[in-house]
Amino acid sequence: MSQVLCKRCGKMEEASQNVAYGGPLGEEIKSKICNNCWNEWMGQSVKIINELRLNLKDAFSRDTLKKYMKEFLNLQETTSPQ
Repeated sequence: MSQVLCKRCGKMEEASQNVAYGGPLGEEIKSKICNNCWNEWMGQSVKIINELRLNLKDAFSRDTLKKYMKEFLNLQETTSPQ
């Protein structure tokens, strides 16, 4: 497995796997986020979806979740909006 210097934890770790995003954002996650931090995000995303009662069929809800994800993974400055 490939190693990345994770933007979130700052450690050299195994690259993230099973990223549910395609395009530039998905590639950025795969190249800059470790598997441990990605797994933490997956757990946190469930909490955010439930607490904010997001409906992922709705574009606004998906954008809201993406905003929280970028903040959690420390990607907010480098990723252009999709």
